[in-house]
Amino acid sequence: MQMRCEAGSSRARLNPFACILMKHRPWHLLLALMLASAGAAAHDPGLSRGELSLARGHLELRVAFHESDVRLALGSAEADQPLNSPSLARAWQALIATEVGLRCDGRPLSLNLQMPVADQGNGLATTLAADASGCRRLDVAEPLLGVLLPGHRQILTISYVAGAGPETRLLTAAHNSVAINTDARRPSGSAGDWSVMVGEGFRHILIGYDHLAFLLVLLLGVVLEARQREETGTRTLRRLFLVITAFTLAHSITLGMAATNVIRVPSRPVEALIALSIVVGGVLNLFRERRIKGAWLAFGFGLIHGFGFASAFGALAAPGETFGWRTVAQFNIGVELGQLTVGLPAFAVCMYLLRYRSSGTRFAHYGSALAAALGCIWFFQRAVAV
Repeated sequence: MQMRCEAGSSRARLNPFACILMKHRPWHLLLALMLASAGAAAHDPGLSRGELSLARGHLELRVAFHESDVRLALGSAEADQPLNSPSLARAWQALIATEVGLRCDGRPLSLNLQMPVADQGNGLATTLAADASGCRRLDVAEPLLGVLLPGHRQILTISYVAGAGPETRLLTAAHNSVAINTDARRPSGSAGDWSVMVGEGFRHILIGYDHLAFLLVLLLGVVLEARQREETGTRTLRRLFLVITAFTLAHSITLGMAATNVIRVPSRPVEALIALSIVVGGVLNLFRERRIKGAWLAFGFGLIHGFGFASAFGALAAPGETFGWRTVAQFNIGVELGQLTVGLPAFAVCMYLLRYRSSGTRFAHYGSALAAALGCIWFFQRAVAV
């Protein structure tokens, strides 16, 4: 039933706000588009890397921070200095000396700080060295994380010469220290590693607005097809399972191959193609005979999205470091958990609207069109940067 909003009508008196939206629908859709686009452009609160190695009593800790984090921590005094400026490097070295600490069995270690150097062209890396002979317990503390943006994380990789493999820890402003038992011979892939990498994969989905938009396009395609065919809930769930499985299998393949350097693909063209996939998927949903209703099309798009996941995964590694398949699997599990957390409630809402609301189809078409419009914005933004 259409809502009528003539002046003096009962509906206009009972729900004037809804009537305003009906009269100015193009404007509120444009406003929603602009807000969503602005949210999608929001920056990650930051990710830094730490690498701690212990060999025959010699301890080295290398910490690398992005340029934006360096300038934020130093404040306005060094804001105008170029990244390769000696004065900025000295200021950063002095800050690291006071905000990063190492202790051996409870006593502070005497640290030798090297001059900061460029890290992958977009930040600074500083190496701290110390004699840790005879240490049974090492404590690493980084109060520096507390002056960066809320939500900043540091991936700390700990390597032992005689150990079974590197250990991964996550440091934040709230938990900025870690205790290391140097006598422990920890098996590789412990619960600590799993929680860090699974958590990073899960988090990437929650802030990956483009991947969420494409996931919405997939869901809307399935429920629109279910409405057209008047399918039962069981058949719709089976169709959804096939489409999501194809998408998951495809992006898992390319994530694994790219993350382990089997295939190398530049990240910027991939990001543009991901945006284009949202445009294509959203537009196809508007046509009955062409919407994403089969597994093969979802599989093809999934191959592209996997390279995007690999770019995010690669940011967790140190320069020259390549993660193994086990670590890739941990990250991918987090991605899948994130997709389920967002996708299942969204699917339930879409099914309810399409089955029990006369405006459900219109809602699905609007959602697909909005996703396509956002994809257009992202595509042009990213294409210019290629």
